[in-house]
Formats: sequence, C-alpha cells, structure tokens
Amino acid sequence: MRTFNTSWEELRTSVKNCRFTDCPRNNGQKLPILFDRKQDSLSKIKFLVVSQEPGTSLKKTHNLIHSEEMENFLINDCLNSQASGTSPVNKMIEIFGNFDPSADEIYWNHALKCVPTTRDEDIKKEWAECAPLCANHFKEELRLIPSRGLAIIAFGNYALALCRHVLEDEPLSHTRGIMKHIRSTDVQWNLSLGGKEISFLPFIHPSNCNRVLRQHDKNGEVKRKQEEFVERIRQLKRQVKSGR
Repeated sequence: MRTFNTSWEELRTSVKNCRFTDCPRNNGQKLPILFDRKQDSLSKIKFLVVSQEPGTSLKKTHNLIHSEEMENFLINDCLNSQASGTSPVNKMIEIFGNFDPSADEIYWNHALKCVPTTRDEDIKKEWAECAPLCANHFKEELRLIPSRGLAIIAFGNYALALCRHVLEDEPLSHTRGIMKHIRSTDVQWNLSLGGKEISFLPFIHPSNCNRVLRQHDKNGEVKRKQEEFVERIRQLKRQVKSGR
C-alpha cells in the first residue's frame, strides 16, 4: 500500500482489495468496512472513534451480505438510533448525538476492518495475524485526515492496543489492561503525531462495561474517569461548534 499521495478512495480500494496472505479473514466471505468520505469532507473530521471490529450481527441478524450494504446500515444506525443499549453506536450517540460517519466531524473506524468470519470472539485468536496490516490502514487514515487537532476515542482493549501501537509504538500484542490505562489517563492527555495534537480517551467496550465495572471498579474510580472523558469530549465538541 502506498503511504504518500493517497486519496481516500484509493485507501478504500486498498482495504477492499486487501489480500494479506497471513490474515485469516482473507477468504471468500471477506467483508471489509471503511466508510466513504468525500475528499472535501475530510477537513471536517475532529473526532475519530475506534471500535473493535464490525460485528457478525451484520450478517447473522440483519442478513447483509455486501460491504456496501453493511456500511449503509451502520450509517443509518448512527443517524437514527436512540442512546440506549450496549453497542458502540449507542455509546457514540450518548456522547455526540446522532451523526453521519461518512460526512460529519465524527468519523468512526474499526481496529480490524473486516467482519469476523464466524463469531466476534474469534478476534482472540485472529488478532495477531489480522492487526498488522489493519494498523497500516489506520496510519493511512490518520495521515489523510488534515485536522491538526484531533480527539481519538477508543472502545475496548483491542482498539486501545491499535491506538497505542500507532500513537506510542506499543506492541500490538498488548491487548489487556484497559482498566489500568483508564485510571492512569489524564482527562487532558495529549499526544503528538505527524504534526497533529491528539487528545486520546479510552473507554471500556460498551458491551462489557457494566459487568467489568461491577467486578473490578468497586470504588467507582473508573466509572468517574469515563464520565470525565465524556464531558471532555463534549467540551471539545462545543469548541469545534464555536469555531475555536
């Protein structure tokens, strides 16, 4: 994949045509997700949400069989869903309100671009093979977003691992420890990458959040920290709206 002078459409083509031989998801049912962005909408992006992967429910529950169908379904979900439930979409809407990830200032991507072949839990055994090339795609996404100030929100251990790999050169194998990371993250934490100033805010994956907090956050520290993160994101969003 080229790393310079690549357009968004070329990146989408690279993701759609990816045939990384070591990736277990490169099979006859390969279904990559990368939202289209018109070139003139890239400058709008101020928030980048990274979740684990497109869920197998897109195939099993909603009977969607093509990447473009899945992308359109997810866009409509972001535009029309209510802020309840335990999916990344519901959490994003709780934070931002409804939005269009293909056009608005909030852009959504996935740590692994392809829908799992059989079940979501397969990521545990497939991550090591899938993640390296997806990390390259993620780097190219970041490079193509021109904003000098960007907030990155990561949902779950795998999204955290990808972001830390790209932002801090941590090994992709570090897919644990999100509770510790949240506790140690300052709400004003900023990183620099390629001329960008990045606010990085990690969250427990919404599908596991209530269970994890009940079991491992007896004093409520992590819950309070995540609430602070949400308020920080909303503060940044108000600044974007006011043009600051």
